[in-house]
Amino acid sequence: MKKIVLFLFAVISLCAADKPFPKGIYEEVILADARHAVSSAQTVVKSLETGKMDRKAFEELALDWKKVQALYIAGELDESFADTPYEIDIYHNAKEDVTAQLDHIIRSNEPLERAMFKNSYKTLTALEYLMFKKPKNPEREQAMALISARTIQTKLSSIASVYEKEEKVLMADESRFNALMMNQLIASSYELKEWRVGEPTGWAKKYKSQRDIRRADLYRSALALKGIQTILQTHKRVMDAVGYVDFGDYAIRSGAKSEVVLVRKALSAAIKDAALLNGELLSPASKTLYTDLGRLHNGYYISLIGALKMTSKILDADGD
Repeated sequence: MKKIVLFLFAVISLCAADKPFPKGIYEEVILADARHAVSSAQTVVKSLETGKMDRKAFEELALDWKKVQALYIAGELDESFADTPYEIDIYHNAKEDVTAQLDHIIRSNEPLERAMFKNSYKTLTALEYLMFKKPKNPEREQAMALISARTIQTKLSSIASVYEKEEKVLMADESRFNALMMNQLIASSYELKEWRVGEPTGWAKKYKSQRDIRRADLYRSALALKGIQTILQTHKRVMDAVGYVDFGDYAIRSGAKSEVVLVRKALSAAIKDAALLNGELLSPASKTLYTDLGRLHNGYYISLIGALKMTSKILDADGD
């Protein structure tokens, strides 16, 4: 009897491990990450409602958002969500000094529901500043953070709803799913290399040899490197996963084995490089990470996309 039970367990485990493409990636990565981000936002909101600035809860939210952001395709499924990422996170897209404006609101006596009218005041960028700055008016800053967190929670909930609503239609169109994934992997790897690593470390041409952690994503919360590592792990869950047929497996079956090997090697190298920085993004050793991220981006943008005979959206060369 014991052997029969063990056999049945093995069969069930095998079936669970064979979640087909693209359903596995969609449900285990895209949809699951969106739902986790909603849950993390709810935790931040609840903590702020009790008057607590829970920085650990913010970290969970920020890193969960990085996962969603890396593979964001909701705007392609519903065009009304095309700008939602920029309504949640203005890193590298801010055209204003939002922190100075938030400081002005903190000093003022204007009712917050009216003062916090701009979308940029209710982003993850604003929430990070409010939760990690030196307190000047704790009660007002907490109330401002709560407004931001509630807005972020609402937007994340909408993203998760789009993914739930559109799953059946997208899963029936494998070619479209592949194109969306390829474009996101290309865009995300470019942003990793140039924005998140190259610009703060000074390895990017735009800021050659000029290191400045203030150009990093999530630098106020000291999550810049963790954010990079989280995005890299998200790429791994798409390209080299266990438990479902991933995009790398699919590409190998489509005749792109050598290209997938190249991407997987570059991805593994970048993950290792980031770990070796020991939390210090501005370490001189970040040059190796920048180089391997270049290999990863080229692996997607030149090698893999060519082997799969796909086209990608044009990327803005300077990343602005």
